[in-house]
Amino acid sequence: MKCLIAGASISAGYKLSHGKLDTKLWATRLLKNIDNCDIKNIENVSHTGDDNFQIFKKTSLSIMKENYKSVIVCWQNIPRTNHFFGLETYNTRFAIISSQTPYDIKLLNGSSITKTQLINMRKNLLAYYNHHWDIANLVFYVNTLIHITKQKKINIRFVNYNLPWNAYKFFDRVSWNTTSSLDPFTNELLQSQQRDDVESKEIYKIIHNEYEDLGGIQEKYWLNLYEPLRSKQTDSVLPDDPHPGYKSQNVFTDFLTRSYSESLTTNKNTV
Repeated sequence: MKCLIAGASISAGYKLSHGKLDTKLWATRLLKNIDNCDIKNIENVSHTGDDNFQIFKKTSLSIMKENYKSVIVCWQNIPRTNHFFGLETYNTRFAIISSQTPYDIKLLNGSSITKTQLINMRKNLLAYYNHHWDIANLVFYVNTLIHITKQKKINIRFVNYNLPWNAYKFFDRVSWNTTSSLDPFTNELLQSQQRDDVESKEIYKIIHNEYEDLGGIQEKYWLNLYEPLRSKQTDSVLPDDPHPGYKSQNVFTDFLTRSYSESLTTNKNTV
């Protein structure tokens, strides 16, 4: 049976010699290590620049069409929101909420979205951005994929490359009296410096209630929920490009293989 890899640039082998077909790509080697997947039977639908909705959509469509043995999904950074301008025969996608460098996008009849317009759009959107909504969407994507793969008896595992909570146990609901006892990311999410503790408690309750209503983050399906791959990266593919190089491919493979083995020992990752 086939195995599936889904994600963005990190699992697409961006700028590796053979891209997603590179035999040294961490995701390919990981599937071989933990599920004995033959490289000839590994399908990789990862696409550089996809946001998490696009990763979710491609993964869902793939597993509804094919009976895979196992699936690895590497999620994109948050925030990243792609937007398609107009409808043309060429690509008009731009990551409006991200660090992507803006450029003019040509549209029908000589019109265009200019670089300056994109910069202003991004500035206005980021001024009112809160990570919570993207995280809630991610929780929904995770639980939907788990539901689909359970129906088809497919093993699915999720990988965190550089999600915003870093090493903090963000999804653990805790009791607290003052926001000073919370981790920095949660404080950022609550905008606690601009609220009193009473209102912060209400917001804290709202976000955790929503995550729970959506099914929770399902930690047992993650290989590294609180240990992002980015923190393990040891090199870059090029001096002027931050994507992981071949040394990092080795580190990622060893780390995730070990993480999987440890999860089996503690009975956390049985699907």
